[in-house]
Amino acid sequence: MSRTSKILGFSVPPTLVKEVETLAKQERRTKSELFREMVRVYQRFRLQRDRDEDRWVANLIQEANAEEAKKPMTVDELLGRKRAVPPVSLKLFLIRTSTFPHLALHAACHSNSGRGR
Repeated sequence: MSRTSKILGFSVPPTLVKEVETLAKQERRTKSELFREMVRVYQRFRLQRDRDEDRWVANLIQEANAEEAKKPMTVDELLGRKRAVPPVSLKLFLIRTSTFPHLALHAACHSNSGRGR
């Protein structure tokens, strides 16, 4: 009969070995069972983290769009010439410049970098 599992070998610091052995003993489980559960937990963690990041980006875009709908910014305002850029509008600016890099280049070329404007 063939084996239904594979042997996996990797190195870890001695302190981590002791922690894993202690944890496995406390839970009356093998180190293999503990490792399998750690992988499952990590996979769920990554899935949740990805969902949270997607939700965060969607909310950021929604906030920026709402701010832009209330008070559209002029090019001068985007470049910071007339007033300080409010935080939500700054988010919109960052989204736009990441989506449209030419705006970032335009902003960099026309910024107030000590030219006495």
